[in-house]
Amino acid sequence: MLRETAQDVEQLAELPPDAPRALDRLSGSPAGRKDKKLIRRSRMPRAHAPKRRMRIGALVTQTEFLAMRQLVFDRAGQRCERCGRHRADVGVLHAHHRQLTARGGEDRVANLASLCPECHEWVHRNVKTATGLGYIVPSGADPASRPMLLPGGRRWLLTDAGTYELAA
Repeated sequence: MLRETAQDVEQLAELPPDAPRALDRLSGSPAGRKDKKLIRRSRMPRAHAPKRRMRIGALVTQTEFLAMRQLVFDRAGQRCERCGRHRADVGVLHAHHRQLTARGGEDRVANLASLCPECHEWVHRNVKTATGLGYIVPSGADPASRPMLLPGGRRWLLTDAGTYELAA
């Protein structure tokens, strides 16, 4: 065994200087492995708690937002404002921010639309078309002044009072 080690040392002397570490990594020896603490960094406790981000436009409490959301669902008659399916048929409705919160959209009734999950996904996948139909409002515009196409084929303005006004 000592003889094999001597031969290995002679062979390693002929290799480039970084080759022994590479060979150790390939052979799985402890010298080539990283320390487990470095690999499992995600399991280590953080030095400080992560900062919570306040959403832009989140000036209402959770209770107020839930009341607004219920007003939006009542305005729509518990239906999706894009396809017209009833909540009983789809199971759940989403309160979609027409002016996206990432773009400064506020929590207000005129900015919320009642959408089923399929239509909500469609709106976020087809932003250009959804903007033309009023399901998404540009960041500089007022959602109360932008009409939205409803299932009947007419464009309606959504008000902060929780009603519809026919767009001119």
